[in-house]
Amino acid sequence: MVEQIRFWGDLGPSVAAAGTAARCAVVSAVQAYEERLRTQGLFAPWNLSESLAAICGGKKMPRTEVTKKLWVYIKAKKLNNGRIITPDEKLKKIFPAKVGLLKPSALACEGSSSPE
Repeated sequence: MVEQIRFWGDLGPSVAAAGTAARCAVVSAVQAYEERLRTQGLFAPWNLSESLAAICGGKKMPRTEVTKKLWVYIKAKKLNNGRIITPDEKLKKIFPAKVGLLKPSALACEGSSSPE
């Protein structure tokens, strides 16, 4: 977001005229906001189970990254046949049987605990 601020005048005439101190305050506020977004809500890091961590490659990561890593694994092993995913030995610990296209992320959430 800080990179998106091209002209300080876009933030209003008071910030543009206020000088360096006001600009630093705006930049630090924007950076604090971006940090909060990375640690809350959809991007909050989850504690993964052992079987899920073996596939994803980490013990703690956001749900969005878990879904991406699952799909990379599924596509690399060619486990999807159209809209059906047939799990191999590693995935059977997470998915009990064949699942539909939209189920992997929901089942992955069951294999992880909520963020701290």
